Amino acid sequence: MSVIAETKMVRAIDLVKAKGTVIVASSSTQTAAVTLVTGTAAVMLSYLMSATIVSPAAADRMVVGSVAVVAVERLLGDDGFGDLMGKLIEVFEVLISGATNGGVTAAATTGDAAICRNAGEPLIIEEIEVDPPKAWEVRIKILCTSLCHSDITFWKMKPGPLSDFPRIFGHEATGVVESVGDHVEEVKEGELVLPVFAPDCGECRDCSHGIPVDKASLLSCGISTGIGASWKLAGVEEGSTVAIFGLGAVGLAVAEGARLRGASKIIGVDLNPEKFELGIKFGLTDFVNPSTCGEKSVSQVIKEMTEGGADYCFECVGLASLMTEAFRSSREGWGKTVILGVEMHGSPLSLNPYELLRGKSVAGALIGGLKPKSDIPLLAEKYIDKELNLEQFITHEVSFKDINKAFELLLGGKSLRCVIWMDK
Repeated sequence: MSVIAETKMVRAIDLVKAKGTVIVASSSTQTAAVTLVTGTAAVMLSYLMSATIVSPAAADRMVVGSVAVVAVERLLGDDGFGDLMGKLIEVFEVLISGATNGGVTAAATTGDAAICRNAGEPLIIEEIEVDPPKAWEVRIKILCTSLCHSDITFWKMKPGPLSDFPRIFGHEATGVVESVGDHVEEVKEGELVLPVFAPDCGECRDCSHGIPVDKASLLSCGISTGIGASWKLAGVEEGSTVAIFGLGAVGLAVAEGARLRGASKIIGVDLNPEKFELGIKFGLTDFVNPSTCGEKSVSQVIKEMTEGGADYCFECVGLASLMTEAFRSSREGWGKTVILGVEMHGSPLSLNPYELLRGKSVAGALIGGLKPKSDIPLLAEKYIDKELNLEQFITHEVSFKDINKAFELLLGGKSLRCVIWMDK
């Protein structure tokens, strides 16, 4: 089979109408998907073996990005082509069976979304169309969301491998399951859920009931990240010393976790002196303002306060230079530095290997190392039992139409978490 076409933009309907088997290679993601064309549907299978049915009607609305369409034989050869086609046929039979026997019945739906079309520009509320859930997918109606500093980082980030526009923010949310695709068994329509971007392949546990949706949204990212890092990733124990670089919501959640674990000294590091008074509510015992340290570095000050360095240091801002300073502030022999901030400039991290040989360590993890399905319900239970402080994290609330105000508040350092209500 010769080259069918080479173009920048290809509509999926054109692939469905094509005669034969083609392979679609995406130059932007460096992945590939094979499309088996039939009279009524196409099955797309990536090399990671995830598959989706694309009907001609749906394909008419789809654009397959920046692609080049070439012959399967040209990329795979005869043997590779035969093996892959055998797997394709197996998946095709399973998917067609699901689609013709009680498959997805939900239709596409429309709704408003706050869209960012270019880095750093105000969000614009526009109507979008959301496809029905495919197999193993869930469609969620968002009730409220809170703005995370990661949103700010990616909002400012120039287009590249980690950032693309247009895009919709709002990963820290609470919602209700609106519809589910085939093979979804863990949740059903009408259930309250937290969308979490970290996978958890353990057995499902139902969400705790009774927690308000605005408090629940905090647990889908930032607060869980801080508490999880303190409890699971670092393993803060009673009587230990902790230094936290950056007292935003994640940093104060680290303090809350350390407080609940019984840390004897919890030091907050921030340029904003008002953060100390706020941080006391979450367990801070001491405060360091880098601008008032004189000729001493922050690490020197912390070593003096802790008689040699903190047992656990947490970087919650996203600056490589601050990550290095946190590492220097940890105790020689066993000090552990946990990196939670998303580096906002793409700068590399520089550490002294001699200090690593002397027993210091560095770690990082999404959501603080928590397992979403098993650990987040436990945090909800602790809130319901009045052990976990969530109320103090919510400093502002706005309606959906005022979403850009939430960005202004967070950028100005005036809010920890601003809850954005969809229906207010």
